[in-house]
Amino acid sequence: RIEPSLAILPFRNQSGNSSNDFFVKGFAEELSNELTHYEDLTIFDCRYNSSNLFTNADTNQFIKRNKIRFILEGSVSCNEKLVKILIKLTDIFHGDQIWAQSYTKEYKINNLIQLQEGIARDVSETIASEFGIIGKTLARDLNSSKPQKLETYHAILKYYAYEQSITE
Repeated sequence: RIEPSLAILPFRNQSGNSSNDFFVKGFAEELSNELTHYEDLTIFDCRYNSSNLFTNADTNQFIKRNKIRFILEGSVSCNEKLVKILIKLTDIFHGDQIWAQSYTKEYKINNLIQLQEGIARDVSETIASEFGIIGKTLARDLNSSKPQKLETYHAILKYYAYEQSITE
């Protein structure tokens, strides 16, 4: 099944210091914002429901009910000099972790917003752009099956796959 949908799960603060929660939440917000620029992908923010934080059971039900194909999750560790962000992308349909990345940057109070924006932009381009991880995964699935009726999105994925495989 081809489903261009992504759930962003809560990022964990691994620093052991709750005063870094603002940075962890701010990064997740920035990432959610950047990902919405890719209109082929439907973004679900599983950090909150209408009134409170989702529980794990709520999140699992939400993912199943909305037939979400991919989940993005991670953790953030900070000390007075460095911030390390670990991010992973999982394909729920196949049950595989299909991408992971670690970002370690200098942690300065005057560059936190730029740091969040830069990493969020890089992650978004890597996973959600037309030649990103999600598109490649969906194109691979589409190319391994024979669709009865080619929908517009499927045709776009086939075009992306074709562009990536041009040879002499």
